Amino acid sequence: MTELTERVLADFEGRWSLRRHVTHDAAAPALFVGQAIWSPHDGGMTYCETGVLTIEGARPMASERRYRWGPDLSVYFDDGRFFHRVPAQGG
Repeated sequence: MTELTERVLADFEGRWSLRRHVTHDAAAPALFVGQAIWSPHDGGMTYCETGVLTIEGARPMASERRYRWGPDLSVYFDDGRFFHRVPAQGG
């Protein structure tokens, strides 16, 4: 069995390519392609992804999402509401 390395927030800093398939029981499938940028901010990081969202049967559209990450890998919406916590071991 492969041992997982615990991650810390600094491991994510920088620019990442991003490709996400979006599925939902009540909606058409979609694909997001773009980039994510992790930047230090107030002891944590700001996460900003920008790209193009293509929903099956619709025209592609510009898309953007922002989150704030705490040093303990807690994730908050841009307005400060708690979203979830990412386990340091992955998952």
